[in-house]
Amino acid sequence: MVKLPDFTERTFAPKDKCRELSLSNCSYIAYDCDAGIGCMSWRDNLTDVQQFYSKGIDFYIQVAHSELDKQDM
Repeated sequence: MVKLPDFTERTFAPKDKCRELSLSNCSYIAYDCDAGIGCMSWRDNLTDVQQFYSKGIDFYIQVAHSELDKQDM
């Protein structure tokens, strides 16, 4: 639930392909797909992200597996 960052790269990929396209390019650090806007990806700093408590858009940040907490399951 955030305001999306500035300086996006947009494509008109369908929603089901947006995730695949963004994750296949290791230079992207985040992505989102919105029905009204399309597929958006970010390569650089995530400038001007703001968290909202009652509205906003979810977006996905790509991190290296080594950055994740490791827990026994």
